[in-house]
Amino acid sequence: MKNILLRIALFGFLLAGLSAFSSTGQLNAQTTTNQDLYSLPTGTFVSTPLARQLLDTKIVTLKNQLLGLTEGTAAYQEVWVQYNYYSTILTSVNDGKTVQQSIVDGLRAVSVDAYALPRTTILQYRTEAINLLKA
Repeated sequence: MKNILLRIALFGFLLAGLSAFSSTGQLNAQTTTNQDLYSLPTGTFVSTPLARQLLDTKIVTLKNQLLGLTEGTAAYQEVWVQYNYYSTILTSVNDGKTVQQSIVDGLRAVSVDAYALPRTTILQYRTEAINLLKA
């Protein structure tokens, strides 16, 4: 009987140890991924005046899309988040930050729990903004 209890205990410790190691690896992978997501984009970007113009145009387009959508729908929410994203980028540019830093500021603004955006959507927003503002 003691032998069986000993085996059960050892098996339990083994499982606990394995799960502890596997969750640590997942946590590190998540941290690294988020660091990459919020790292400054590289390359040459447009000038501040051109960035303002491009962002203004994008914001007006999004605002017009919102007018044609029903508030509270998924489509409205998606455009609303994009509107807030690009507005945050414009605010950061107007505050004197670089275009690259402004993109990251926008990402951080829409990464809050209130929006509950999946990582893939945030990455898509990042790519779209980089493509819009790259020289």
